[in-house]
Amino acid sequence: MEHGNTLIFKQHDFHLFKEASNKYSFGINVHNDLLHLPTIVDFNLLKLIYDLNGDVYETIKVIVNEENTQATIFAVMRHLFEDLGLPQRYSYLNVEKKVNIRDLTFLCTSKEIPEHIKSSIPYDAELLPIDTFECKFHIDNNPHTMNVNCKLTFQSHLKIPPVAEKLVSMILYKVFKRVKDFIENIVP
Repeated sequence: MEHGNTLIFKQHDFHLFKEASNKYSFGINVHNDLLHLPTIVDFNLLKLIYDLNGDVYETIKVIVNEENTQATIFAVMRHLFEDLGLPQRYSYLNVEKKVNIRDLTFLCTSKEIPEHIKSSIPYDAELLPIDTFECKFHIDNNPHTMNVNCKLTFQSHLKIPPVAEKLVSMILYKVFKRVKDFIENIVP
């Protein structure tokens, strides 16, 4: 990743940078000599991210269109920061899959929440104001190694204090580290 930005968190090969007041980027590398990694990068991988992190996510629904090019994700996070007086959060995202020779990208944007979903949202939970979330899985010459690079942009009104940035960084690290460990330990 190219950055002229502030490093917020680094643990092993996971790194999170702050690019602007509401824009962050992070990434991790994944390797498995026994697995052809391009074959596992699809909407099921997004579902796996949530499934491996039940202590972070309370509810997850992934609905993929028939063409397998778009999905809708509804996720409710557990109330992780209740003791700090911060609200429980949820997101409702449209996910578009873009594929080219060496990259598969999931581009997520916030989406209007339909009435039938609203009843699944905890009473005092607040929408996580995501503007865009882009996650790129890059496979270079070796199909057993991939670089995962993500850019997360919140809506401009969200202000994240530095202490919360560190907490969120640790959660993101835990989430992506679990997925990395799972993939790296798959034996086909």
